[in-house]
Amino acid sequence: MMADIYRQTKFVIVWLGEEWAPKNRRTIEFLSRRRLDWVGRLREPPDSGIETKLEKDLKFWVSDMASRILVKACRDKKSLQHWCDAPYWTRAWTLQEVAHVNVKVLCQNSQVLGLNLVYKALDMFGNVHGNTRSEMVFHQDVFHRANNPRTVKVFRDLHLYRAADFISMQTSDLRDKVFALRSQYPHTFGKVEVDYNRSTASILTEATKYMLQGHESSNIVYEASRWTALKDLTSWAVDWAGNDIPERFWNYRSLAFMFKPSGTSQYRCRFSEDNKKLYLEGRIIGGVDSAHIGPRPYHPSEPEAKDRRTCSPAVANAVLSAISVWVSELSAPNAKDSRDKPVISPDQTRRMQSFTSLIPLISFESRALRLIRKPRAVKIKYWKVSQDEDFADYFRTGRVFFTTNGTCGIGPCGLERGDLICVFAGLRLPFVVRPQGSSFVLVGPSIIDGVMEGEYWPEDESDLTEFEFI
Repeated sequence: MMADIYRQTKFVIVWLGEEWAPKNRRTIEFLSRRRLDWVGRLREPPDSGIETKLEKDLKFWVSDMASRILVKACRDKKSLQHWCDAPYWTRAWTLQEVAHVNVKVLCQNSQVLGLNLVYKALDMFGNVHGNTRSEMVFHQDVFHRANNPRTVKVFRDLHLYRAADFISMQTSDLRDKVFALRSQYPHTFGKVEVDYNRSTASILTEATKYMLQGHESSNIVYEASRWTALKDLTSWAVDWAGNDIPERFWNYRSLAFMFKPSGTSQYRCRFSEDNKKLYLEGRIIGGVDSAHIGPRPYHPSEPEAKDRRTCSPAVANAVLSAISVWVSELSAPNAKDSRDKPVISPDQTRRMQSFTSLIPLISFESRALRLIRKPRAVKIKYWKVSQDEDFADYFRTGRVFFTTNGTCGIGPCGLERGDLICVFAGLRLPFVVRPQGSSFVLVGPSIIDGVMEGEYWPEDESDLTEFEFI
């Protein structure tokens, strides 16, 4: 087993490739020195007390200028970005390498330097949270956990957005998406036995089961609605072998933790003896009445898919215009009074109001994240401009719909008219489900106006229904 080999190895030497490896040790060692800690302190949060010495905007300006000057002085200002862009970070098996306690990076001139120095240099100048690929940040998280003996390696340490990053990583065998992390997560992936005679779907289903059984791991079910080519995969299992690019609709980050549609209820689930069925407790709060067709759902492996991770103003305007026309048609007066004047029914008014309320509900979180490090003068202008783009981002990869109750929501592209909307105990987002015989198929999470704060959750949980998902 590869895990045993790495466990018995004294040192691990990482080679990023001729194009991406550091030229020598000089730049990284200089940027990681403690004498430059003052630059890092300038980047500390406002509650650190540093703002009493420098105005907030001036603080970030000084730190950015200091970063540029120091990197330029090393005559190799692109070295850190080259490091972050290396294809090395996209491969799942390399997580076992960075999890070793003694990891060295091989430079182009055959020198070696500690991986910890590289990460320290990146943290010093904020590159990790800037233009750095998410897979590289995932490697850094694994590295820090491996070097901190107090860290408990359970799946809840792998946050929802880290799970999405891992899905997009590459392996030679699809089943290695699970096997590659067995040693890092012994309580979840580690319980799955290495058996290449089993089908990929059965391995992914078992891995998802162990995740869902872990405390605070229920949110991984949000990833089950992603596109998959595995026809025999259960609807509630995560396709870790998808190799797709995380789309906007699934890139919830903290958005999934902002809402409480099931109030303060505790998450609970159980599985059938053959591990093919998932049981959740919840209630039906409505159904999908009408859904906007929207842009065509595209295959996540299409070449142009990478360019669709962000939304340009032109695309945002086109998407919003199409959706606005559709909403207007549904909400248009369909009757006239005795004076031949249009009459808007209460249901039509409710639809328009609900659609208007959904825009800030969706776009608030993503704008807030992107504005954290922007100067105060830019925030006010950027906040207004970015709202439409954020909202359109979700609707390009999701589908707007109205419920049978007249409220507006957004769900995955796979939802259809007649699907049901459910809220489940302990889950932070409502789900679109589809009846299939006496069971249900999990279509995906949704965000619905008038539901996200527990408005439909019963006070007496004995009234809940158990749903069987296949």
